[in-house]
Amino acid sequence: VGTAAHSVPIPTAKHRVVRTIPVGHEALDLAISPSGRRLYVANDHDSSISVVSTRRAKVISTYQGFAWASAVAVSPDGSRLYVSDQGPSGDGESDSTLSVVAAETGAIIAALPGYWPRVQPSPDGTRLYAAAFDRLRVFDTTSWAVVAELPGGWGNATLSPDGSRLYAHSEWYGSADLKVLDAATLAVVATYPLPGRSSGFVLDPT
Repeated sequence: VGTAAHSVPIPTAKHRVVRTIPVGHEALDLAISPSGRRLYVANDHDSSISVVSTRRAKVISTYQGFAWASAVAVSPDGSRLYVSDQGPSGDGESDSTLSVVAAETGAIIAALPGYWPRVQPSPDGTRLYAAAFDRLRVFDTTSWAVVAELPGGWGNATLSPDGSRLYAHSEWYGSADLKVLDAATLAVVATYPLPGRSSGFVLDPT
């Protein structure tokens, strides 16, 4: 995924491009379905989500109805997409939404206010974790009520495989650290300083 109008699958074993799949313009993020049969690509400048068949290696559908689709995540059962949609004003807040989308049809089921550049559902699908520049928020995925919130400057955030811990990259006024949070309450259980202006991390599942 990159700024060009295509996504590029690269096998880790040989590190070479095996196929190029044209999608939308300014593809910024992607997420794969739990079955591995569908790949969803967020096209920022096309305001769309490309649905790619991984078996056929081609776009089979395009979901419209967004302003600036900048990030996408898939629910554990594969039935929903969570699309971060920065509103047309570009201020990152006033008209931005987190769209809950039916994965099969592209219909927007719900729209939660605010711009959430990083979202991840819990392993059981009952909670949605959303990270923004000024807060972390946890939504109940049935009622969409906010069940927990933590202020601060947040970048990347990811859950442990069992969903008990949330690892969150925090950056505030030039300093950065990695916080380990209790996923149920967002209570901080550990903090690790990071060098310089670190921009993110990945979690080794082992």
